[in-house]
Amino acid sequence: MNRELVCGLYSHCLCRWLIVALFCLYPTLARADGVPANLASMAKDLLAQDGSLRSDSGDDPAQKAIRRRAQEILHESGVRYWATEQIREPGAAAKFAEALGLDTGDPKQWAVLSDLLSEGDIRAQHEKLKDWLRSQGKPVAGPEFDSLMQAFDTAQEQAAKDLAKHHVLEVGDRGDRVELTWMPNRNDFEIRIKAKETADGANDGFDLRLRGDVVSRPDPNGDGVALAVKAVDDGLSVLTDAEIAEISKSLFGRWREPFDSVNPGTVWDIEPAAGSATNSEDTGNTLDRQISRLQDEIERLRNDKAYRWQNPESGETIAQAKFKRLKEPWEYLGEAPADPDAERKIAERQAKIEDLQAQRGNLPSYSDDPIRMEETLARNAGTQTLTISKTYGDGFRVTYDQALISEGKITARRILRDVRDITNLPAALTRKLIASWSPPEWIELRIRVDPKTKQPYLEGLRWRLHVTYSAGLFGMGGDYDIDSIHTPYSEDLRLVQGDVAVAEGAAPDTGL
Repeated sequence: MNRELVCGLYSHCLCRWLIVALFCLYPTLARADGVPANLASMAKDLLAQDGSLRSDSGDDPAQKAIRRRAQEILHESGVRYWATEQIREPGAAAKFAEALGLDTGDPKQWAVLSDLLSEGDIRAQHEKLKDWLRSQGKPVAGPEFDSLMQAFDTAQEQAAKDLAKHHVLEVGDRGDRVELTWMPNRNDFEIRIKAKETADGANDGFDLRLRGDVVSRPDPNGDGVALAVKAVDDGLSVLTDAEIAEISKSLFGRWREPFDSVNPGTVWDIEPAAGSATNSEDTGNTLDRQISRLQDEIERLRNDKAYRWQNPESGETIAQAKFKRLKEPWEYLGEAPADPDAERKIAERQAKIEDLQAQRGNLPSYSDDPIRMEETLARNAGTQTLTISKTYGDGFRVTYDQALISEGKITARRILRDVRDITNLPAALTRKLIASWSPPEWIELRIRVDPKTKQPYLEGLRWRLHVTYSAGLFGMGGDYDIDSIHTPYSEDLRLVQGDVAVAEGAAPDTGL
């Protein structure tokens, strides 16, 4: 065979191979294109540092299988093709400096800002901030400190507002998925791998999470910051579906907050809900019900049909509610809406739905939701509704408006309706908030097991919103104007079973 023919055949085969390879890679490349660049970069940054998935997991074959399958899912997701550009927040350093009253032109104060932002652990970051305030003779509690922390949180929100916070990738045809979540207010980034099974037919699903701290590095030659993810010790957690089911059995009953939680000594009761997750009235729930009723009416208008017939000899027409064939000379004309004015009525109801959805979307409990509860509610599969109540030390008891557990995670929200719910604002301001602003609260809790005692506990966050207000026209007499409630902030929430020794003089709630 001559050389030209051989080369021609080789080139032809190579082209066919490349076409096949590109065709096979297309789904992966398409997924890679769909992942927000900042989340993709954070994920690759964390995976490059953390070797948990690559470890041999000792001699436990089940754990080996889980980690091997997790790596396979990541491979199928196209992680190796994801973007790796450095993530930047233009102007963020200047915003943080302004919020904290730091002069970026002063080398010492620049060093303070750099050290503060490069701390990934949120508690350590707050302690560093307090240390600096003490060194300047400034308060680390009270209204002035609360105002500074609000300014710091707002600067953080503004710096991150144009970057994606959450993305879900459906992987393969087994129902596996990869979730990427960045929580700027917690300096947290998480890769979650939810798998149906480790091998075909094994029926041994698992929920694996890999967490890292997000750190900021101010640009010494500009006013922006660069973000990176830092691996942390014990950042990997794994629960099998069987473990989640078993642990969930111990969920119901009475829990208490220990001294290091939000409200030490508070008693919590968690029980299965009968029917709906909605336990009491609030504006959002009312809007939901109105929207649902209108949607049902539209569905009826569309589905209610009349079967039309005409007598060509007399010109008479009739409409049947139930189809029944007529003898000649009647001719069947087809289906039509039972209500001749159905099209107009549907349009009117659709317009009302859009208006109600806009109202609901502007409610803080929807527009500022840090736990994306609407997404959880939208994914009805795998959820169980709960009734969650808590009783404070003075006997004041509240119940969450909506509560559910899905895949081992409890989420709940409520509207604050009583002045006793808000302890750190002036009474007149609190009354105005309760009366007109429907201030929300959210909680998210995961079931954990103490490795030493084997006792379950609940650990997570309580979220509320900051309040921006000013003295009103008669401010000297305690009048206030509320500008907005915004920017979710969180506090660590922990619940344990059994009696809890409450520390004397524990710090009161400093939430909204």
